[in-house]
Amino acid sequence: MLPRVALRLAYDGSCFSGFQRQPKSRTVEGDLLRVLKCINAIRDPKSAHYRSSSRTDRGVSALGNVVSIDTAFDLSKLPRSINSNAEDLWCTGTAIIPDDLNVRYARSRTYACYLLDKDHDMSSMRRAAKSFLGTHDFSRYARVDNRYPERTIYRLEMERIGDLIEVIIEGNSFLWNQVRRMAWALDQVGKGYAKPAAIMPEKFALRRIGLIPAENLLLIAVDIGYDFELPSKLGKYPVEIGNRLISSFIKNKMFETMLETLSSCRSAV
Repeated sequence: MLPRVALRLAYDGSCFSGFQRQPKSRTVEGDLLRVLKCINAIRDPKSAHYRSSSRTDRGVSALGNVVSIDTAFDLSKLPRSINSNAEDLWCTGTAIIPDDLNVRYARSRTYACYLLDKDHDMSSMRRAAKSFLGTHDFSRYARVDNRYPERTIYRLEMERIGDLIEVIIEGNSFLWNQVRRMAWALDQVGKGYAKPAAIMPEKFALRRIGLIPAENLLLIAVDIGYDFELPSKLGKYPVEIGNRLISSFIKNKMFETMLETLSSCRSAV
């Protein structure tokens, strides 16, 4: 039996039409599976028992999404092999996991949302954030599509970073567009367009609910209960990312974080 391996992925969401495979569009999953087959890490997704933990939307970037495969590929060489054959997508760590672990049922997922700071009332935003903590019915914050609407938020923090407000949201799992709608509601409170009590999940009192742009959202981490080993050789290192995304201050901030995370690999490239 082949070992089951979790791969930690970072990617520039602006280059893809979302994460999940689509027949006629470039996606993160499509590119990843193509590369894994190209380097002979897997024969096909089914025989490799391929699983993904989070299917991010078009435009959403990631520092720490997670997938798993069964593979005999040398793990010390796998990240470098993936990164040398992929574009806009990087493997930043590997972990051996049990055969019965399905990364789809991760312990938690953590997102960062970036808002442009227009002299927001941070005190009101923090009061409003408290109403999201714990387990709630988030039907008003998502398209449920017959899914169970209750989700648990473990952490919601925010701070000013230059011209941005960084909102960190950690939960057991999220409904479609839930994080982007939560961030939008907090933005409304910060701008003075809504009172903190008006955005409570079960007592939502606004006439409508919007979305922050997908490009302002970053999947920071997926907790599967196992630590990832940072590769000794990363392969093609994304040093060009700052110049490529120079037009977006928000994206620059996101990928500065990624470069800091991977800085210990610079000398090995």
